Amino acid sequence: MIMQMQGAGINNSNNSSYGQVQSYNVTGRFEKAIIDSVAFQAIYLRNRLLYIYTPASKVQLITYPVFPNATITDTLRAKAWDGTTGGILAFEVSGTLTMNAPMVVNGCGFRGGAPYANPSNNCSWALPETAYLYAAGNWRGAFKGEGIALMEVGKELGRGPQANGGGGGNDHNSGGGGGGNLSNGGKGGENDEPSTFGCSGHLPGLGGNGILSTNNRIYLGGGGGAGHANNLLNSGGGAGGGVVLIKAKYLAGLEQKIFANGQSPKLADGDGGGGGGAGGSILLDLGNPSSGLLVYARGGKGGNTNANNQNRCFGPGGGGGGGRVIANQPVLTYLEGGQAGVVTNSSNGCNGNSNNGSAGQDGALETFTPIPQENALVYVPQVIQSPFPQSVCVGKSAIFSVSANGGNWQYQWQLNTGTGWQNIGNAQGYTGFKTNTLKLTTAGNSQNGYQYRCIVSRVGCSEVTSLSTILTIKPAPIAAFSINLNGSTLQLTNMATNFTGIYWSFGDGTFSSDPNTAHTYITGGNYVVTQYAFNDCDTNAHFMPVLITLAPKAGFLVADTTKSCETAEVIFANAATNATSYNWSFPGGNPAVSTLSDPLVTYSISGNYMARQIVSNAAGSDTFEFHFYVQVDKVPLANFVVASIFNGTITVNNMSTPGALCTWNFGDGSADIVAQNPTYQYTQSGVFTITLAVTNPCGASILQSQIQVTIVAVSSPKVPVLPLIYPNPADQQCTVDCSKLETLPLRARLYDAGGRLVQERQTDHEIIWMMQTHDLPSGIYQLQLVLPTTLLVVPICIR
Repeated sequence: MIMQMQGAGINNSNNSSYGQVQSYNVTGRFEKAIIDSVAFQAIYLRNRLLYIYTPASKVQLITYPVFPNATITDTLRAKAWDGTTGGILAFEVSGTLTMNAPMVVNGCGFRGGAPYANPSNNCSWALPETAYLYAAGNWRGAFKGEGIALMEVGKELGRGPQANGGGGGNDHNSGGGGGGNLSNGGKGGENDEPSTFGCSGHLPGLGGNGILSTNNRIYLGGGGGAGHANNLLNSGGGAGGGVVLIKAKYLAGLEQKIFANGQSPKLADGDGGGGGGAGGSILLDLGNPSSGLLVYARGGKGGNTNANNQNRCFGPGGGGGGGRVIANQPVLTYLEGGQAGVVTNSSNGCNGNSNNGSAGQDGALETFTPIPQENALVYVPQVIQSPFPQSVCVGKSAIFSVSANGGNWQYQWQLNTGTGWQNIGNAQGYTGFKTNTLKLTTAGNSQNGYQYRCIVSRVGCSEVTSLSTILTIKPAPIAAFSINLNGSTLQLTNMATNFTGIYWSFGDGTFSSDPNTAHTYITGGNYVVTQYAFNDCDTNAHFMPVLITLAPKAGFLVADTTKSCETAEVIFANAATNATSYNWSFPGGNPAVSTLSDPLVTYSISGNYMARQIVSNAAGSDTFEFHFYVQVDKVPLANFVVASIFNGTITVNNMSTPGALCTWNFGDGSADIVAQNPTYQYTQSGVFTITLAVTNPCGASILQSQIQVTIVAVSSPKVPVLPLIYPNPADQQCTVDCSKLETLPLRARLYDAGGRLVQERQTDHEIIWMMQTHDLPSGIYQLQLVLPTTLLVVPICIR
């Protein structure tokens, strides 16, 4: 039995199309063949092959025994697929096959993504790992499951499926996708972190793509993708089911069961779960209706995740797709897709949930097609088309091909350099000298006129020689020219050889195709004149620098007026011509001078300014000046203190940034007041919050302060008596003397200039007490004394 295991072409772009099959090529082709003879590293077949196979894409030659009668007495298994061989159980029984034990190829198909615990993890909650592919060793993704497309180096990890192989989970701890066969595998589950800034895994492995159903093709079940892991090696994907090919005239026995189920992964401990393997493929060619035969090709269940009784929601694995059964007699089949894994032992509400993981799709029971086999005999070699003459350029490759009739032929190319025909071998600069296509890697002038031919043979049988052909070497062009400079005008003389065309670039954005030409520059500077000489073989370039010097002209562009906050940045756009050096001066700016062509200058104070540019080159210098205005505003700062409170009347001292718009709210439900230092009358007692909002074009600032207001009905106004505070300004401490007050305070509060409470004490009707100020920053503070019926506010200076 010959079987092409892999070789499909897939989309390998790093986007959502990754893994889609673009060409099946010969993948899945299989047929029976009879061996004629065996030689060193060669097997000769008696008959021609139906299909062309690609050994580099994993071709198996599988023993296919034929028994007159056979009895299965113990479980009949296949070797698991190891990346080169395995995964197939195939035989034929001319008479009766008695099944007293089952056939089992569970998990013998394409391998699941290998478990891999990332050694480090640099994930960020704000930057999810969105790629569909990563190279092996990268912490951002887990291994993809194996499928009908060969794995590419540098694309082994990531959520994109490998054809019917499930994708690996992306960082962090997301589940792997289930493998597929004819139907799709399920998507892996997501990892939801309990903390806001934890690294979630919302990009799990995608399920393997379902394979197009085509006659005379058969496939192993796709492997599940690995779950993303950074702890233990338990997150590998499950292997797909293997392939069973059975032909029997009669079927009997006590244990008529065939299993080709996909594998279910291990329980992932603290990581993402692996995807389940897809069900395998079973082809049954039976001579009579089966009686009691049960056929299983179920998809493997996605791997569960163990949260270890924590508040965690790791991503479980997706379920594997169901398998495929091809039978010529009615059989009882079980082709269900595997369910997605679930979160276990979690204190979170996700316990028992698949976290958006999905089950694999169900498999299919398909119309029977027999195992293919070609009966046409192999023929002797014949040359259908001899190689054609080749004419190539020096340094390029030359390819000669010969066409022969179909057969397992051997090829030997020969070379005649003028001294007779010799076999081409290693270390002669050729490849493919034992194939139907010979390649000369790099052609040289010395090989002009060499002759080639090819011998096509079947060893020990016959051979035929093609007609000879000749190699012609074409020379490459060589660019060369001379320059005559007169002021700003060039006269160019072409000196190139072996060319069919000439192309000039003068370095100022202008071009010419005349072999001999002249050019005049309108702007001074350093230019590179380039000549391109070309023919059918190549393009050759020759460069020559030219210095064109014209008198400079100063000039620059800047806004008449620039407005900004805190610091104004002014860009001076150079408009000078023919300048090689620049000297700028910016009185009052930073920097004050510059030699850049387009300087950036900052100004911190509003005012009228002047900028001067002096440009120069070898031909002279020029000066340009310009006057402009800069307006610099500051972000305002809100600041105030309560100057006094008496019987509901409050006076404030506004210390905010001058010029800002001041809006007051006194916290009693009344409308806002726009003023600098308002006096406000409260109508009821209580604790109120005064809010000051200051704004200007550069921003806004808000300060709040809480006060207590007590209103006492009096017959006539009375000026409040304030306590005596000394020393004021205070240094280490100060004394508060309340002996002249009619009522002693209940509590004392000290606020800084920003309205923040920095000290508070229960005075207990004390007459005189000490207030410590040695640990307070210098500044203006306000002392609020809470009396039973009023609030006294006294300013204090601390130095």
